[in-house]
Amino acid sequence: MRSGDLGHFMINCPATASGNLLRSPVFNGAEVNIRAVYREFAKDALEAAETNRKHVVDHEHLFTVFELLVGKMPETKIKLGKRLGHQGLSVMPHTQGSKSVRGVGVNWQATSEQLAEWRAQIEEGEKARKDAESSSGRTPRERNTEVKDNDGTKR
Repeated sequence: MRSGDLGHFMINCPATASGNLLRSPVFNGAEVNIRAVYREFAKDALEAAETNRKHVVDHEHLFTVFELLVGKMPETKIKLGKRLGHQGLSVMPHTQGSKSVRGVGVNWQATSEQLAEWRAQIEEGEKARKDAESSSGRTPRERNTEVKDNDGTKR
């Protein structure tokens, strides 16, 4: 991340296959879906690289990326920031438009051919995920709101 090597993060992007289960760790008091948040990070990074602007990686994305690639990351923003600081990554405020956003600023390095290839991979993964959801055969069940006593009479 310090050198802006986007290829490393794209290669390690988790698969979208539903059989590939990833755990959902807790960060800052909330459960994090590693696959979904990592893919969100990858899309944001691609967009920043394509538009040649600085990508500010926020705490949740930092936690997700490093939890997947390294493991055992601290579960609070303050501890995560200190841990990353030991690795030379400073979480600090960055101006994005008219807002101030805390995170690590990265200028991604990639060729236009690499960006096009990675964009196609992301879009293919999204399509596969949507296809898997629609072909799973699951239809939402209607909830039975009737309450019955032990003897089977309705309340």
